[in-house]
Amino acid sequence: MNAERPSEMVAAEVAADVRRLTFLGGKFGASLRRLLPVIGLAAAFGVRAAEQIPELRPPVVEIPPDFWELHGTQVSIGSTLGVVAVVALVLLLLRKKPPVVTPPAVAARRALEALRGRPETLALAGEVSQIIRHYVLAKLGRAGEEPTTEELVRALSADARFSPAKVQSLAAFLRDCDVQKFAPATAPQPDVVTRALALVDQLEQAAQPPLLPPAA
Repeated sequence: MNAERPSEMVAAEVAADVRRLTFLGGKFGASLRRLLPVIGLAAAFGVRAAEQIPELRPPVVEIPPDFWELHGTQVSIGSTLGVVAVVALVLLLLRKKPPVVTPPAVAARRALEALRGRPETLALAGEVSQIIRHYVLAKLGRAGEEPTTEELVRALSADARFSPAKVQSLAAFLRDCDVQKFAPATAPQPDVVTRALALVDQLEQAAQPPLLPPAA
């Protein structure tokens, strides 16, 4: 009841002011008398609506930005760079490495040294002969071929790097090994591994380019 009284009082005051104006003569006064109920109702409704407006709430505290809002871009860039680095590392590890080419003389010496200490048998002579053949073919750039002893000697003779004496030493060694291979009754040659190592050293020295004399 008390909450509605202010609005009724304001409406009554507005109606009183309008009644005073109705005493004016002419058409204006008559128009105001006809509008008197509407004006009073509108005044009462406006005052009551104004009284019913709720109080404003206190301002809401702004929520601070979280971690992703502050650092999301940096984290995304860092993650992308990390993935790229991992992929590059994997590709680098999976890349085929160039094969390591062992010089023919090194390979021959290594294989012959592995045969030291074995009994002097026909099988040993055959293995040593095969090692020397592979070494000579590699020096001639014909690795993988299987020429006969005579074909191998002719190919070595056609190479200007090797003197006739060196070619004859090789031919004699291979023929001795062939005799032991195809004539089992023949006694095996002694020190076949040592002779083969000496033959490799001789051929390597012959294949080396001559040293130029020092400039005067």
